[in-house]
Amino acid sequence: MHSKTNSLAVDVVYKGDEGFLFLAGGAHGVFDLVDGKRAPTSTSLNSFWSNYKARSAFTNSKGYRFRTVIFPEKSVALKHLIPTGENFESIYQRFYKRDLKPRGRREIIYPLSAVQREEAFSKTDSHNSAKGYTSIFKEIASGLFPKKTAKAVELIEATYEVCNVSGDLGGKFSPAISESLPIFIRPPLPIELASNGIVHGNSGVLVLVNSKNSLSNKTLLIFGDSFFRAMLPLLATCYRKIVFCRTPFFHYELVNAVAPDDIFCGIAERYLSRCQLDSSRPHFLSFPYLSGRATKPDPKFGELWSKTIDMEKLLE
Repeated sequence: MHSKTNSLAVDVVYKGDEGFLFLAGGAHGVFDLVDGKRAPTSTSLNSFWSNYKARSAFTNSKGYRFRTVIFPEKSVALKHLIPTGENFESIYQRFYKRDLKPRGRREIIYPLSAVQREEAFSKTDSHNSAKGYTSIFKEIASGLFPKKTAKAVELIEATYEVCNVSGDLGGKFSPAISESLPIFIRPPLPIELASNGIVHGNSGVLVLVNSKNSLSNKTLLIFGDSFFRAMLPLLATCYRKIVFCRTPFFHYELVNAVAPDDIFCGIAERYLSRCQLDSSRPHFLSFPYLSGRATKPDPKFGELWSKTIDMEKLLE
């Protein structure tokens, strides 16, 4: 196996036991964080908790059900596959976790125990496998839809099919490292899904989902990253409409226009390395202009926008 650059395998991707690849370096310096050699700044710690308190107070005052989901780092969940990982510990548990009141324990979900098994992650990707995402879905849905979760999981598991794939870590090698594992081959229920199509960008991506056969008629607003984006078809088993916003912030300016029943904030554990205050956010719809990126909306985006977004309230 040869990396595309001499330092790549050592500095960015670590090859652990059983062929599992792990994100070691990169922009967040993952291994240094989970090993405790580097800590998030006090600014990041204070921003995380200040944001959570304000988000929780706002959503509870408005009657929205609120959840913050921290997606466990692969190198923490599967540290037994890393010979040098004896000191690895959760970034959240080492640096961020506090004694929470019952509302906080309900609202902050860190599903580490649900993914501490090899089948919960792809060998060649930094993200969860289909089975891992299903386990995280159960952790979230069971507290919100206790009578519907089992049926939703049954629908989700019926979409598994074993395929050969190469993930974001496997693709960093030449030739790419691939694997065979169960993936989602279709949404569990028929859905309409369309994106605003930001070209070569992440922040500001907006995905709209309509799921006419969902198990409830509720609307979900998500502020999150690639982990929650991958879960949209799963969440559409329980939600009639979903608005997904790729952002690290809580965008209060969108809430009235979406009129959600539930609001989720999601963050990959490695992103805890640098949290920013919500008060520093731009308007969500300004992201592509601030980054100078073009947008190429999917064909059905305009139609779903009209069905989902209240333009009068957006302009309030």
